[in-house]
Parts: sequence; structure tokens; C-alpha cells
Amino acid sequence: MVLSVGKSYKISKINYEKPSAKALVDMGLTKGIIFKVEKKAPLGDPLILSIREYQLAIRKNDLSAFELERIHTI
Repeated sequence: MVLSVGKSYKISKINYEKPSAKALVDMGLTKGIIFKVEKKAPLGDPLILSIREYQLAIRKNDLSAFELERIHTI
């Protein structure tokens, strides 16, 4: 899934077999949480996410531990 700046996403599933999954869950990326993509580096990696009142820089490869769904706002 291509993540777009300014859009919100929800974590619908976590693949705990990925090495980075547990550490990311410890940082607040849990099932059901909604986050917004604030910024993207010029080459697209890393991303800055706004989540639970803080910002988190994360690589796209680490996000592959999650199944995401786009949140549509009106």
C-alpha cells in the first residue's frame, strides 16, 4: 500500500513474525490505532507519523509488519 502525506490509516492486523513488530507495538502502534502521515522524506523513506499525540519516524520496511486500511474522511 502506498501511504500518502495528509491521509489517515488504521492498523487492522499485526504480523508478529516480522522482527520489528514487537518494538513498534511497544512504541504505540497497536491494532486499531489510527495515525496520520505527516511528512515523507524526499526519497520516500522514512515517514513521519502522527500517532497518540507524538510524532514517530518509521521506515516503510518496518510498516510492512502491519496490515493497514485507509480511513476516509468527509
